[in-house]
Amino acid sequence: MGPKRLRSLAEAVAVAQSAGGDLAAAAWDDVLAHPLFPQVAKQERAGLLLRAGSAHLERFWSHEEREDADAAVRIFGAAADVLPTNDEHGPAYHHNLGLALQTRFELYGDGDDIAAAIEAFRRALSHPNAAHYGPAIRPHLAQALRQLAAAVNEPVHLDEAVDLLEPPAGASEAADEDGYADLHQLGRALLDRYTWSKDASDLDRAVLHLRHLTELADPQFRDWPAYADHAAAALQRRFEAKGDSADMDAAVELSEAAADAARSHPDRVRLLANLAQALWQQALGKENHDELTRAINLMDRLLGEPNTAPENRPGLLGNLSGMLLDRYERTGALRDLDRAVEAGQDAVAATARNDSGWAGRCHNLAVALRTRHIRYGRADDLNEAIRLHEQALSAPVTDAIDRPALLTSLANSLRSRHDAAVNAEDLRSARTLYVQALDLLTPDTPERAGVMNNLAAVLAQLGVETDEDTLIDEAAEWASLAVQSSAPGTLEHARAQINLGNALSDKSQRTQNLEAGARAAAAYRSVLTSPLVAQIGPEAVLQAAVNAGEWAAGTGDWAEADRAYDRATDAVDMLLSAQLLRGEKESWLRPAQGLAARAGFVKARLGQPQLAITVIERGIAVLLAESVELTRLQLPRLTAAGRDDLRRQLEAAIVTARRAEQGNATQVTLAGSRPEGTAIRASRPQSSRPTGVTDAYAHLNDLLVQVRQVPGFEDFLRQPETAPSADITSLTYLLASPWGGAALQSSKDGIQVIDLPRLTKDAVREHVTALLTTHSRRAEDRRAWLATLDAVCRWEWEILEPLAAELTADQDTSLTIVPVGQLGLLPLHAAWAPDEATALGRRYLCDRFCLRYTPSARALSIPPPDDLPRSVRLLVGPDLGGDVAEHISALADLLPVLAAPELATTADTLHALSAPGVVHLDCHGLAQPDRPLDSALHLADGALTIRDVLEADVRSRMVVLAACETAMSGTDLPDEAVSLPSSLLQAGATAALGSLWAVPAQSTALLMRFFYSAWRDHGVEPAVALRRAQCQLRDATNDELIALAPSLMTTPEGQSALARRLWAGGRPFSGPEHWAGFVCVGL
Repeated sequence: MGPKRLRSLAEAVAVAQSAGGDLAAAAWDDVLAHPLFPQVAKQERAGLLLRAGSAHLERFWSHEEREDADAAVRIFGAAADVLPTNDEHGPAYHHNLGLALQTRFELYGDGDDIAAAIEAFRRALSHPNAAHYGPAIRPHLAQALRQLAAAVNEPVHLDEAVDLLEPPAGASEAADEDGYADLHQLGRALLDRYTWSKDASDLDRAVLHLRHLTELADPQFRDWPAYADHAAAALQRRFEAKGDSADMDAAVELSEAAADAARSHPDRVRLLANLAQALWQQALGKENHDELTRAINLMDRLLGEPNTAPENRPGLLGNLSGMLLDRYERTGALRDLDRAVEAGQDAVAATARNDSGWAGRCHNLAVALRTRHIRYGRADDLNEAIRLHEQALSAPVTDAIDRPALLTSLANSLRSRHDAAVNAEDLRSARTLYVQALDLLTPDTPERAGVMNNLAAVLAQLGVETDEDTLIDEAAEWASLAVQSSAPGTLEHARAQINLGNALSDKSQRTQNLEAGARAAAAYRSVLTSPLVAQIGPEAVLQAAVNAGEWAAGTGDWAEADRAYDRATDAVDMLLSAQLLRGEKESWLRPAQGLAARAGFVKARLGQPQLAITVIERGIAVLLAESVELTRLQLPRLTAAGRDDLRRQLEAAIVTARRAEQGNATQVTLAGSRPEGTAIRASRPQSSRPTGVTDAYAHLNDLLVQVRQVPGFEDFLRQPETAPSADITSLTYLLASPWGGAALQSSKDGIQVIDLPRLTKDAVREHVTALLTTHSRRAEDRRAWLATLDAVCRWEWEILEPLAAELTADQDTSLTIVPVGQLGLLPLHAAWAPDEATALGRRYLCDRFCLRYTPSARALSIPPPDDLPRSVRLLVGPDLGGDVAEHISALADLLPVLAAPELATTADTLHALSAPGVVHLDCHGLAQPDRPLDSALHLADGALTIRDVLEADVRSRMVVLAACETAMSGTDLPDEAVSLPSSLLQAGATAALGSLWAVPAQSTALLMRFFYSAWRDHGVEPAVALRRAQCQLRDATNDELIALAPSLMTTPEGQSALARRLWAGGRPFSGPEHWAGFVCVGL
């Protein structure tokens, strides 16, 4: 009986030994469960237990089932307990138990497991026969000590790991697998210890050992890719600490070698991801973004590969998000910002809350969302950012080393919330969080400089808002400490200088402290001359340069101001060049408003009028100039250059891009432009850049690159480097700055600079604000509106008198004005001065000159056709009542070829604008100065907005907008001169007439009659015809008006002869509210 049962156990063992794969663990379980197994001799039983534990461990590695890991630990533990103490194989049994415990820890993170693993490894090494097994056990014990140090945040365990592996002085290195493992774990332990100690010698030794390991081992060895990967990581850390680009170059080289050596390696995805990280780091030391772009492309490729394991995707997405955000900060490309948010959202969604990387990914996504809020003004982005920051700080698994970063980022978001809805409590909370972050950072931690930077900024902000000079002084002290704590030539040092300059500038302005102002200028100058200026990011450079220019110009140092404004202008160009869509470009044009006037004024002061006009043209009507060049200027020349194929491709690409953007126009909501009553979505925000728009504009940009390779087209659609030439008699730039104004009179004889000392930025803002405010309330207080209009026109003469005095004029002398910024909102042609010799007791600027307006010289770069078509298509809007009949009656006998009036829809209007000739639109209009793209004409089926016009194909020679407020430009981007007339020019028209305010119906009808009469009878240009009509309407008596337009005027009945004579000689439309509202924009 007995022998038969023993054979059954033997058979069970034989079955287990022959079983493979998943069946092996079950077969060995049968062995261990056999009734005779406990009777087996201890040494043999330990061996069988060892085989059974190994089978479960192998199955665990295949399927990662927790019960297999638990079984392996239990069985290996039993084997170690059964084995006699003095057994020569004892170290192997304890080693195996340690490996099982270590494996379970790596998967499930139980700290007791790693502590027990270390104990098992130590028992193995303390065994009498440890010498034979020691080389294999030591690296595993060192690795477990590293893991325990990270788990319990106690670097003392790293000291034990280093002491365990550090070879004695003079000892030779073992060139075998065990020797490689020792050297590998030693290098990693030193690198880990450096994270805590910041001891440079630890870092240098880590680099030394790991690099030597890559030279010692054969690249074909299975673990060589890991050796190269970790050597690259050590080099990256040393680059971060010391900034030696040779280290970073070597790190990239090793990362590339590791990826190449692991083509079939299971860790290939991780190695390629690390290569992308190395390339990203390498980009920090260079002005171009080639390495960063390569890193992004590599991450995109990994995420697009079907064999990328799902567990790797969260990390890849998180890294991609960070890379895209970095490229956005370098270039301002908003498409990168949107993609950074999307990748960050996907990374967080794919990460479990108990994952060690969850808090970090929440933090990174919050940073991207806050950045997008700053750019677009989306409240839901900021609210989500704050929620994510708070979640990251409360996460159960949070690396204590990263906690200062989490506190700092939450503080940054609270500051942004304060900026959106002023609440001093947010600033105070941010201040507290920065202080908490500093308390967690040791004095030698590099991150302290950044936190001190932020603390300085919030203190300065608090000081200004609470009127506490002591806080501003404290801000300057912290900013100065940040400068001292950061290494010169580093990015953080440059940012510290910006904050120091801001704090000192605030102090100087509040206390008139010239020394503080000089120190502020020196700080800004340090930033602008830094060798890392390209890495600081164009947005920060723009801020520093504008502030530096402001200070220098305020002290009369025009040369210094000129250098600063040149840097600012270059920064704006860089930001714009990185954008594709109009909304994106507008977002970056917003902080640049006023820069063109300042820069032009400074160059004029330096006696450089040609350069002054150039810099002005670079900064005004940028979007209009791009469209004019695309649709009207250079495309026909491509055919003449033998590249008609390229012209046709470009024309098709322009149409495709505009249609793509038109179809998604409502998806871009900029700061302050959300329509009232629109709910803010609580769900995940969608990208403001649909794929179709991205692809369309990317293709257009590729074609532009090809166009610039054609001889003669090198500067196609680039910002001008010299002042543009225009085929017009006179071109006058009017600009206002904080230090005075100037007129730059450009003609065939050269450029004359005329000082206009009273034309300051503040004066213009004051008068424009008064004009817009009283106009918006004219229904309640018409008298105030008329008085303000009259006063503003009087002030205009006072500021323009030096210009008028310098110019000679005869009848119909044209003066083409380029009004920079908010000057475009003023009726400059109605400037007046008292003159008792005239019938009205005053003379107007339009009495001497025929003024026309243009957003820029480039908008006038195409001479008009010699013969303007005289056919007119009349389109009318709804709800005009008797105004329609009045207007038609005024025009019918003048224009026999006038098309029958139509109740126009938006489609009708766009169709009419697409045909050559003249279009006359008689309808209501409404300007939205703070949202200029929403300014509109009201037609039968709804509103035709500026946004619609910009996306149309306009071929009309002239468009007359006989509607209210159709020439009022936006206050949001005044330098862009966004109005219906300028938008028509941008879309393809040559000239457009519109009104700056709501003009009365009767005076509009008379003005239009006189305009068309002058245009038809005398064949003059639209601007000349408008000037004659305005003067005629202004000066005409009642009797004259009845004779000229009997259908529009009626004689009062029942008057006495005296009253009739008085009425006959009256001038009912002499006030500027009747005649001065209309302007001619273009040629």
